[in-house]
Amino acid sequence: MDADAGRRAAEVIDRSGRLVVYRAWQGSATQKANSVLMAAAEYLRKTGINPTYTASKRGTFAQYYFTLHKDNQPRPRLSKYLCDHVDVAHELAQLLAPVIRLVAGVFRRIFPQLHEYYAQTLDYALRGDAHIEALFHPFASFALNVGDVVCERHLDCTNLGPGLCCIVPFGQFDPAADCRVGLADLDCEVEVGPGVPLLIPSAAFTHYNTPLVTEGARRGSAVFWTGGTMFQYRELDGRMVSELTSAERDQYHLGRVSRIAAGIARFPERNI
Repeated sequence: MDADAGRRAAEVIDRSGRLVVYRAWQGSATQKANSVLMAAAEYLRKTGINPTYTASKRGTFAQYYFTLHKDNQPRPRLSKYLCDHVDVAHELAQLLAPVIRLVAGVFRRIFPQLHEYYAQTLDYALRGDAHIEALFHPFASFALNVGDVVCERHLDCTNLGPGLCCIVPFGQFDPAADCRVGLADLDCEVEVGPGVPLLIPSAAFTHYNTPLVTEGARRGSAVFWTGGTMFQYRELDGRMVSELTSAERDQYHLGRVSRIAAGIARFPERNI
């Protein structure tokens, strides 16, 4: 195998010729991102705040979630955890600025239609509501996973089906031995280096990462995403499904297939 292959960008193309998974290249920007993310993990440790979770379906490690979400509420709102630690969230976002720029730049360049859809959806949610803010634009939510982060197989079923989340591993490890993100439905694993963004459809493909095997290796991860109901909020012009008339609700449900097709069309085509 080419020794530099793991440093180059990599793509996974589906059978219809759509780009569905993208790993960015390694370079000075990803080295900076790795350093920043390690500093962010240390910052959170020094604040002494408790993580949002220490165990979930994703695994057993410290999980710090800072989210803007909609779920079953009438309007998008910041999570209680973020509101309880708003000063920490602001400091963290400032610290993470180089990482946020890197992630947004890769997303915009490789998936331009999806980037626009995410950015417009988030901007719509922010319009006219002074109580919410976007710290991780164009994504609404962010998590920092700290410790020996080994994620079990899972599906992010509340994310947008034909959408993407961005995973950025960080720490000190050998990607070939210690950091492969698996996509079970595609029967493939992608090596990901420290500070390198990986964009995957996390609501469509069951995914996981491989255990650390090298002595002394350490690996955390940063994750950027937007919940699926944020997109529904914009599609329904700020209303809930329960607020639609009977005719509007029927029309909305009948449009499911066309919405999925439009979502798939936002993924770029490749010649194969």
